[in-house]
Amino acid sequence: MKTPKLINAVKMNHQYPSTFYLPPQKKVANVKKGSVVKVSNATERFWVSVMKRTGNVVIGKINNHLFGQNLKKGDIIKFYLDNVCDIYPSKKHLTSSVK
Repeated sequence: MKTPKLINAVKMNHQYPSTFYLPPQKKVANVKKGSVVKVSNATERFWVSVMKRTGNVVIGKINNHLFGQNLKKGDIIKFYLDNVCDIYPSKKHLTSSVK
């Protein structure tokens, strides 16, 4: 398992509120196993499937290919809820928004 240096999304949102998106705190608080979240390592944002969450600590698997990084698709990483800069909509949300 890797523990990459990731951007603190909460701090970035406070510094750049009009350009750095932050999902609602209620949605971040509901992140659980099976959730798909986006994090950033300052050069690239990428999706991670949550495998486990204990308090503020999250363990997940990288979902997409990265360019020029020490990380790759399939790597297991440890990060924190403050690193989450987006949350992929659930299938239920996508289905209900189409109706």
